[in-house]
Amino acid sequence: MDLSAVTGACLLTKRSVFNQVNGLDEAFEVDYNDIDYCLRLREKGYLILLEMGAELIHHESVSRGHHVTEESALRFARERGMMMQRWPQFYAKGDPYMNPNFKPSSIYGALFWPDL
Repeated sequence: MDLSAVTGACLLTKRSVFNQVNGLDEAFEVDYNDIDYCLRLREKGYLILLEMGAELIHHESVSRGHHVTEESALRFARERGMMMQRWPQFYAKGDPYMNPNFKPSSIYGALFWPDL
């Protein structure tokens, strides 16, 4: 199954491909670096595939916490803004792999389409 992006917690890429797109952008200190990376891979013609047989458990907030401090909330807002500036076409046209059962107002959609 093709996707636009996957979380970095379950991302597997050949080193040569990682290097070809200059890896993860450190300007995204915590958030969106994995999504940005996947979108840059797609720009180069690579597909982001979901292995249906893989079973993973990922507890996002366990390793880094929630955006509860003012500093982390500001960083999140800055990184979200950087993402929207870098990928305006993605936000304007929407995710081509978005399940039509998800709406922008859902928790999933709010990550990609904030303030809609």
